[in-house]
Amino acid sequence: MTKKPFFLKAIVLFLFFSFPAAAQETLPSDKTTVETQSDDVPAETADTTDGQSAAASGDSEKAAPAAAASSSAAAASQNTAQSREPDYEEIFRWGMDDQILSTLKTLTEEKKTVPVELIDRLYAETLSESVKAACLDYWRETRNALHYDVVLDKWSELPQRTTALQSASLKYLFAFLPEKEDEKTVGVLSDVLRYADFKVQTELMDLIAEKGMTVFEPVLTVLGQTSEDRPALQAAVLKTLGKLKTPDAFETLKARLADTDASTDIRMAAAEGLGGYGTPEAFLALEPFMSESNIYLRLRVFQALLSTDNPNLSHVIEQGGKDAYWQIRRDVFRFIGDHNLTEYAPMLLFKAKNEPERTVRDTVLRELGKMKTAEARSYLQETVRNDKNSMPTRKIAFDALAGFQYASQIPFLMDLWSRYKEKPSGTIAEHMAMRLSVTKEAGLDVMYELFFLSPVGLFKVYAIRGIALNGSSSCRAEIEKLQQSDRNDLLAREARKIDYGASTAETSTTETPTAETPTAETPTAETPTAET
Repeated sequence: MTKKPFFLKAIVLFLFFSFPAAAQETLPSDKTTVETQSDDVPAETADTTDGQSAAASGDSEKAAPAAAASSSAAAASQNTAQSREPDYEEIFRWGMDDQILSTLKTLTEEKKTVPVELIDRLYAETLSESVKAACLDYWRETRNALHYDVVLDKWSELPQRTTALQSASLKYLFAFLPEKEDEKTVGVLSDVLRYADFKVQTELMDLIAEKGMTVFEPVLTVLGQTSEDRPALQAAVLKTLGKLKTPDAFETLKARLADTDASTDIRMAAAEGLGGYGTPEAFLALEPFMSESNIYLRLRVFQALLSTDNPNLSHVIEQGGKDAYWQIRRDVFRFIGDHNLTEYAPMLLFKAKNEPERTVRDTVLRELGKMKTAEARSYLQETVRNDKNSMPTRKIAFDALAGFQYASQIPFLMDLWSRYKEKPSGTIAEHMAMRLSVTKEAGLDVMYELFFLSPVGLFKVYAIRGIALNGSSSCRAEIEKLQQSDRNDLLAREARKIDYGASTAETSTTETPTAETPTAETPTAETPTAET
């Protein structure tokens, strides 16, 4: 019992001391092999002091490019596989309709050409109207007019109901109409105008008006006279005639507007058609109907009058500005602002104080901002200050002041801020901060600084957004601290959106000298990517 452990220990000690010796005995032979092999390597490798380390380093240097090349080859192979051109022949032959439509849509949007026979065969063999329509769209976008006669001949075989194929066929035909319309084309499309579904008829009329195809004017005139039982179609015809602007159509529109037995819709369409001419002759034709008893017809007449090219609109503006129908008054006031008719600024001021309809009054406030007069600006500022006015009205007035440049009104803005900054939620101060945060205008730095100094976080956010929008250097030190902090709230996230490198390049050196903003102060490593 006592001898067994002794023998075991002896065996272990024997193996322990024998193994290094065995290793040392094999070492020279390995080294000899390395030295022998080093005689066969190139001179620069043989000159290495330690042959073994040189061989090892040589192997590692060879292995690294090999591994890199292998990795690059694998990546290239993968990219090639991903960017490999789809097999369009297989898709169009065996693909489901959804896959074919998706492929055709991509080809059409990219205007990419594929072998002509593929689309030709697809169009001829498919039973899907949607696929046929997609083929037509593809041909139209790639300017392939070879199928014009085929599509024209097939029109009579299309279903009577409105379909995507009908729409695509019309667009294709119109994309390649001959410069001088041939008799066959005019005949087919005239039949479309007479007998097609209403949606197709109106779509065709839109295309006729867009291309100014006066060749269809006689057909349209007859269609308008023979469709008394279809007032919607009659109205569409009259509007189209107005866009074609032919002398014959003008007389037709005048007659329909004056026809008191016609429906209001028909007379309204005639007034709109006359407005499309925009000529002094059209003005004279519309003027007698400014006092029509029907408010909807009267509205359309005023809208048409305001669209005509006539310098003598004063009585139209004055009469429309006091019309009993509020929409007429609103359209007149918009016309004044859109055309910057400053001579009517006193009229707008009067209406701002006396207009009974709130919707119209709000319109007047917006248009006052376009007048650029001192009286208009003073009135808008007073409207903003007056606590008795509703908040929506005060906000509209403040927005209208943008027409005078906010930077020119700093004293007013600072006064407004001092009065309402303590109660930010729902006040005019909050609206002011929000509005200035999206206003791209120089000279607002003092307001951004006031917002940023506020204890209210929302104001700070608006300040940062305004600073970012205008490339301002205001509050830069504080914003950089936010950028470098580990905070992840709204304020810090907004701060990290500012790229001072870009803003410094855009701003003059006198405003943000390079010496004051060394790169070392804002190292990239301190702004974690995940937080940006």
